[in-house]
Formats: sequence, structure tokens, C-alpha cells
Amino acid sequence: MKHVFKVGDAVFARVAGFEPFPATVESVLLNESDASVFYYVRFNGGSETVPIDANNLLSFTENKKLFKFKYHDKDLRKEAEIRTEALLGAEDDIPEVLMNFVTVDSDFEEVSNETVKRLGLYSVTLTPNMVKSLGSRLSTIHSKQHELEYETEDEIVDVEDVPKINARKKTKSNPLTCPGCKVRWRTQFALEAHMRQTKCGSIVKKDRSLKQIQEDNRNKDHMMRKMWASKSASGYYNCKLCYRKFRSKGEAQAHMSSKHSGVMKNVKIKIDDNSDVSGSDSDSMSQSRNADKHSSDSDSITRNRSADKHCSLERERRRALATKFEALADILSLEKGSSKVKILALAKQEIVKLEKQFRDTEVLLEELKILNDELKTHHLKLKQS
Repeated sequence: MKHVFKVGDAVFARVAGFEPFPATVESVLLNESDASVFYYVRFNGGSETVPIDANNLLSFTENKKLFKFKYHDKDLRKEAEIRTEALLGAEDDIPEVLMNFVTVDSDFEEVSNETVKRLGLYSVTLTPNMVKSLGSRLSTIHSKQHELEYETEDEIVDVEDVPKINARKKTKSNPLTCPGCKVRWRTQFALEAHMRQTKCGSIVKKDRSLKQIQEDNRNKDHMMRKMWASKSASGYYNCKLCYRKFRSKGEAQAHMSSKHSGVMKNVKIKIDDNSDVSGSDSDSMSQSRNADKHSSDSDSITRNRSADKHCSLERERRRALATKFEALADILSLEKGSSKVKILALAKQEIVKLEKQFRDTEVLLEELKILNDELKTHHLKLKQS
């Protein structure tokens, strides 16, 4: 007997060019005309239902040891999208007998016993979800057929050219071709996954020439950038402090304002073209270097002082916090050195207990007030009588 899967069963779905992948049966479709069963499944990790033939479904419990599931949770969605795209992109896999499938209006309806005996099945459950799932796919197929007929009537005279037009349209929808098996794919991601999981990846060798050219260009650009900002560069403008040369006056000024800001405040230095450094320039440079060193030392001293101040404040804060925890531990009669978590937990319990006692006291006070008012009224009545 044929194995029939019901709605919600776990199965292994086979897709051409890929390994079997776990899926869940969403709806079971029965064709009364040729006594065949068709399924709509959803791959694990995917969100879209896809049509698949009964011959491409295998039992999950019987084959889980044969097909080892090696995908992690983060790869489930990608693998499911690849297989969904492969099935929906291959329009030839959807048979024409889908038009003759039985539809039902009730929530669940079992197939007649005669059909079960004719098919050699145990039982088949039909759901109204198949109408919704079939509607979108069949309308798309019919619209494409009408478009093809319209274009064939207007643009093509010879009927023999229709297969060429179909091949051209399939080439546009699936522009990528596997070099090993010549199967066409819609996206680069699907093609790479197909080559990884089949022998096509070992047949095709990667071309390294383009990658090597790109690497050489990157190295060349890096060397050019380093050359223009180095001490040995033949720039048009030089820095009088560190002998670096630049292509423009603006670059030199930006360099001096960022690297020698402490010296620029005290010493006014002129940026010249390429020229030799005189004796007076060397003296001014030595003075400016000393000033730069002195300014950097003063900055480091200021930073150290601010850091020490921050550390002292942090120490005082922690010391005050430790004192508060010690006082709280004494109130709760805990041992010295108890953990802060334990102290806070016991303090919270004590607060809850005190709040409950306070509420009980308020209730008791209200009752005493009512009793006092009653006694007053009774006393007045006795006094009047």
C-alpha cells in the first residue's frame, strides 16, 4: 500500500539538485480522475507553502537515520528559501491535473471508502486550505499562458518559434547557469548552494586572476597614499617641525593644527615650498619641539589629576555604600561579611512584613473608631432617658 501523509505530518521533501530536507504537510489534494495524491508542504524554517508530488515525499520517522539533518537554526531559513525558490521557479513540475482536484466546503471531509479501496490507501483528509493555496499559483500560470498566446499572435508568425520564446523568457527569469550541469538558477545564492551540495562545485575551478588584479590595485593605492604623507615624499609643502611633506598648503596646515597644536599657539611658523632649512629655522624648530614636549607633559599631568579625582570620588562612594550595608546587616541581626544579595533579600522581606502589619493596624484602628462612635451614641441615649 502507498504511504499517505496527513495534514501536520513531518516528512522529508526531495528537490532536484538538493539533499532531502525536513518539511511539514500543510494540505493533501486528491485527484478523482486519475486516482493520484498531491501535497502542499512547508519547509522547516520557511513561511511559504509549495506544491510537491507524492513520489518526492519520504517518511520522517523511517528515514531520519538515513538522512542526517546537519543544518543549524540560523541556516534553516536560507535552505528553506533556496528549495522554495527552486520549486516555484520550475513551472514544469506543477502538473495540469491540479485543475481537477477535489475541493470541499466543510472544515474536514474524509474520502469515500470506494476511493480508498481504489487507491489502496488507509485514509486521506482534505482541507479547504487547498483552495487558497491553489488559487494564487493557478491564476499566475493562467495569466502567463494568456500573455504567451497574446505575444505569439501579435509578434510571431511561425508557430515553431514558440519554444525559442519560452527558452528566452526562462533565461531572463533564471539568468545564472551552473557550469557543471547547465541547470539555470534565479539568484547567485541559490547557484552557490547548489554547487556546494553537489559534485558541480568540484568540477568548476575558481578563477583567481580577477581577485589578484583587485588585490594589486588596492596595494598600489595604499602605497600612493602612504607616499604622499611620508617623510621621503616629494611634496610641494613641508612641515618645519617633523619634515613631513604634503601636496597642498591646506593639507600641511591641517597637519600642523592637529599634530602640533600646542606649538602653534606660541610659535608662528610659516609654511614654504621645498627649500633647505637654515640655522635660524633649526633653532626655532628645536625651541618649538621643546615647547611641544612641555605642552604634552602638562596635558598628561592634567589628565592624571582628573583621573585621580575621579578615583577618589569612586572610593568615597563605595565606602559610603559599604557603611550603609553594614548598618542594614546590624538591623537585620546578620553575621558580619554577609553577601549584599542576602542582605537586600532579607530587607525586602522585612519591609513586606512591616507593610502588612501597618495595614492590619489601620484596619484595627478603623474598627475601634466605629466601636467608639457606637458607644458614644449609646451613652447619649442612656443619658437622655
